[in-house]
Amino acid sequence: MHIFWTRITLFATLFSSLTFALTIRSVDCYARQDTPIVSQIESQLANSIEKTRQFRKVSFNLATNSGRMNIEVSFEDDNYAVVINPLSNEGHYATNAYACNEDYGFWVSKEDTNQELSLRTVTEFVDKTDRQEHIYSYGQKLTNLAAAGMISLPDFCPLSYLRFSDPTLGVQSITQVPDSTDLYIVRFQSNLSDVTDRFANVYRLSSLKSGHLTLSKNRGFLPVSGELHRTIKHNDGTIQRLVEKVEWKYEEFEDAFRLTSYVQYREDLPVESRLEMSNFQWQSTLLPDEFRMTRFGFDEPKLVKSNSSMPNWLWIVVAGLFLVIVSWCVYRKWN
Repeated sequence: MHIFWTRITLFATLFSSLTFALTIRSVDCYARQDTPIVSQIESQLANSIEKTRQFRKVSFNLATNSGRMNIEVSFEDDNYAVVINPLSNEGHYATNAYACNEDYGFWVSKEDTNQELSLRTVTEFVDKTDRQEHIYSYGQKLTNLAAAGMISLPDFCPLSYLRFSDPTLGVQSITQVPDSTDLYIVRFQSNLSDVTDRFANVYRLSSLKSGHLTLSKNRGFLPVSGELHRTIKHNDGTIQRLVEKVEWKYEEFEDAFRLTSYVQYREDLPVESRLEMSNFQWQSTLLPDEFRMTRFGFDEPKLVKSNSSMPNWLWIVVAGLFLVIVSWCVYRKWN
């Protein structure tokens, strides 16, 4: 009897070891099989985003439960301008414009449609690194999003911040949708860290715990829908767990695609709580004074004029030196 149980125990141990080894082999094979599709997703997604960079300006309508507005974002290198115009009377939105150029940043606004734009602030940039400081957070976030093709996660976080090959994203599976040659579902359980962009804005990627995204191969592996499970920690210490649904739609341009609408919502909230971006207009040209105060009817600030022209006292010094040199030359010629 003792020998019988010894054999059973030995068999169970060998079976467990074999099962564990097969599991490891299966996971390893899965990872190796998935590596090409992960690389394909990342490269085509990056290529799709890069093609939208030919557009230096994009405008769209943003609708939330607080109201509706039209937003225009233009960018070039480190220069940007964001113009926000309310489309409805509900909510608290006012007309605002934030802009940043190589010399200064400024904010103009008006609270009522009958008012004229008022200059709120002007910030001089003594050093170019000043432009990357935390000056106009909302405008900077939209600029960062525009540069990433406007393909957004919640809180205006660019989708390009997700790396499918990054172990911290925790991709668990990539499966093709049954009866479809186009759609792939990427499921993940993440352990991401927050990301800080070049404007010092922080994107709370650590709040994203799990979810799945449906990608379209025919659209360059751009996302078409998804479900995100997030954990938000509030200032009072309470923790809120959210399940957010996201949807994207695109249109063809040349040999690529560009965004036409983005919807973000929670099924546990009324439909009015949806965030929707629509009516996208893409432009590749900018105004000559796109990022300067003259675009909004204001004169250039004195700090720029003093930097761009020579002070009067310096002209007097130059003229005096010129007269001294001429007088000396004349004196040498006749003596």
